[in-house]
Amino acid sequence: MFKTSLLRNIATLILVIILAIISLSNQHYNQRISGDSEGYYAWLPTTIINHDLTFDRWADTLASVTGNTYLPHYLHKEGDILINKYTFGTALLMSPFFLIGHLTALISGLPSNGFSLPYSYAIAICGLMYGLLGLLLIFRIARSYGASSALSWFISLIMLLATNLYQYMVMQPAMSHVYSFTTIAAVVWLIRNDLRKPNERNLWLIALLVGLIIAIRPFNIIFMLAIPFLFGSLKKLTEIVKRVLKPTSLWKIGLAGAIIPVLMMTVWEIQTGYKIFYGYKGEGFLWDSPAIVSFLFSFRKGWFIYTPIALALVAGMISMAQRREYYSLISFSAFLVILVYMLASWWSWWYGDGFGMRAMVDFYPILVIPIILWLIKIHNERWIGALMTVTIMLTALNLLQIWQMHAHILLPDNMTREKYWYIFLKTDTGKYGESVGLQSEDLFRGIHRDSLLLLRNDFEKQVYRWSPWERKMVNDSALSGSWVLSYDSIQLYSMSICIDSASLFRQCSKLLVEGSFWYLERDANAVMRAPLVISIQSPKGSTTFYKAATLKEVPDSITGMWRKATFRLTAPAPESGSEFKLYLWNKNHRKFYVDDFQTTIFKITY
Repeated sequence: MFKTSLLRNIATLILVIILAIISLSNQHYNQRISGDSEGYYAWLPTTIINHDLTFDRWADTLASVTGNTYLPHYLHKEGDILINKYTFGTALLMSPFFLIGHLTALISGLPSNGFSLPYSYAIAICGLMYGLLGLLLIFRIARSYGASSALSWFISLIMLLATNLYQYMVMQPAMSHVYSFTTIAAVVWLIRNDLRKPNERNLWLIALLVGLIIAIRPFNIIFMLAIPFLFGSLKKLTEIVKRVLKPTSLWKIGLAGAIIPVLMMTVWEIQTGYKIFYGYKGEGFLWDSPAIVSFLFSFRKGWFIYTPIALALVAGMISMAQRREYYSLISFSAFLVILVYMLASWWSWWYGDGFGMRAMVDFYPILVIPIILWLIKIHNERWIGALMTVTIMLTALNLLQIWQMHAHILLPDNMTREKYWYIFLKTDTGKYGESVGLQSEDLFRGIHRDSLLLLRNDFEKQVYRWSPWERKMVNDSALSGSWVLSYDSIQLYSMSICIDSASLFRQCSKLLVEGSFWYLERDANAVMRAPLVISIQSPKGSTTFYKAATLKEVPDSITGMWRKATFRLTAPAPESGSEFKLYLWNKNHRKFYVDDFQTTIFKITY
């Protein structure tokens, strides 16, 4: 027994060291705090470094560090101040590690602005530690259901390596998901403890954690719908309700649960004057059209496509039915159906960049329970070897696809069935890196857009707002007329739409650029390496915004045929005196023609 325990502890230590090395040596360390991650993290430098509850100084820091003078997507104006659409719960859990990083930066003489290496390393270790704590809780939860020690460790290991938890624990540790995962796991574990040995302290801690879960991600309050399932029977649920409602307990539990939400409401009131504030400006739910099938099965982000090990949940539910555990089956099914419906009703059901269906990671401590019960039932059966083989294969696939995403082979968004199978199991970064293109951006249907400018060009003559181009007469080979825009080994930036923002973009904050063009590739896949670029240049000539999108989605061998490309991209409205540019960048010096280019620029309003 001692020898087995020692070997298991050594194996765990080796795994932790390997994960730490992978996390800290990640070449994309500067991206640990970017995108959505940056929004959750921004509370820390704003409050600890800037001693402020508004984000104006943080926006100035971003501009000085990145050179981008436009607001990131998570900040927007509310009256005269900037606010963060994300709540502060994730930052609260990261704060001890941030303080260590900040102290290290001050001692070492590195920039103490929240962006230097000590901060990045601190957050990397932070995500790793909280993730490991969550996995330890999964182990304890499995044990509480009667799983052997070996099976419990196996379940925790598969949770880490065969799901997208790995991505948000090791590669993107500043995202909220690993923190939600661990806090929800803590609630499940406390409930299991309370079922074994009722204790009022368990109820206080559960209430406190519920408040923290709300502060991390308010939507996750939905996990409370799993409470009937977690208590295992109607009798036990009734007993806990009676204990909570006892006058001597209710006020203590209520106080514990209110501490963090009241703090959150206080911050909102200081910032906006409102105790309850909805920060997701221009975003919302589409209750009448949930994308349930896409959420589960699409090649864009489908949960079962990118985390196929989750299909074991179906086996777990069937096993509950076979054991006639109807209360558990009905209560769990109700929770799962409501969870998927609500998550799939969010306007951006794919939840932006990331690996797999990241919104599900938070709820894995609950979703794993039917799988635990199923594995306990079948782990001694004859066909367990085949199950282990499939598990190993799915684990390898998960880790490979996470690597593919960081190697720019698999897109963090905008995948399709065709793209998925084109890069499936591919590891040649030279051939398959950045080999598939992007789809157009999506907008919440509640957003209003007003047309500012319509531009068309068939390249038969010079057109206002279009820079001079290298056109070519091809007569019958043109899509329309006789002239086309020609790109070759010399012409890299043939065409450019240039707009002075002085009057056109007055009183705008965000733009939608939508349009299409036709292309004929003379070299195979020439357009594959010719992105459409939106750039904004300041009066001093510096680039303050840049976005590039490859519009051809998958390579092929077709040449000499006209095909249509469409685009829909968002950009900030240029500041006064800046210049807005839209152009194709033939960065690989390939040969192709373009004809009948048209675009409409819209003003976006909420």
